[in-house]
Amino acid sequence: MDMRFFFSNSTHRCDLLEKIVKTKMPKVAPTRWNYNIRTVSAVFENRESLIDCFRELENKCDKTITSKEAYGLRRALEDSDFIFFFTFFHKTLPHVAILFNQFQSRNKDRTLQRIYSKLLKMSMETMEINAEK
Repeated sequence: MDMRFFFSNSTHRCDLLEKIVKTKMPKVAPTRWNYNIRTVSAVFENRESLIDCFRELENKCDKTITSKEAYGLRRALEDSDFIFFFTFFHKTLPHVAILFNQFQSRNKDRTLQRIYSKLLKMSMETMEINAEK
């Protein structure tokens, strides 16, 4: 279940999200690269509040599809493997977006592309070193 669709399909869910997390999820636009980055950032920054929101939905909507979907999303946000990879994506996607935009630009600047590629590599190496600690 995609978290964006989970909230966009119900005004009740959206109201609870705003009440507990005090934010809205970015609009669903699967073809737009920057919207996916915004979603990852929004979920990363509000993970604990989202867990609370899903827990409340589980309790209020006992034995319904909403309850089951909320349970699955909450469990994902609490899973250590998910958290590891989600943290990785949160930290790398902004760098990937810069590189992507440079490669898509009509004015391709090879020097800038090399710089952005090196910055992405350095960022990933830093994350690898921090993960080993």
